[in-house]
Amino acid sequence: MKLDHLALSESLLHILWSELPSFEFRTINGEEGLFKITPSEKNRSSNDLRRDASILATEVASTYDQEIELELGKPLDDAG
Repeated sequence: MKLDHLALSESLLHILWSELPSFEFRTINGEEGLFKITPSEKNRSSNDLRRDASILATEVASTYDQEIELELGKPLDDAG
């Protein structure tokens, strides 16, 4: 069973709120990647926080799913 992205995102917001790290996609030395950045404003908007929670939830869920798939030796079922 895959992690529920929306539930994970909402949990991150509930637990971390303004302490949630901020992320942005950058290209460094020709390689694209997701990088943690220091937000320019301490008081980010709720939309900014939701975006950052969604990005972090996506990364966590993807990594978790990959680890479980390696352990099981087969793809995870979306149906749960």
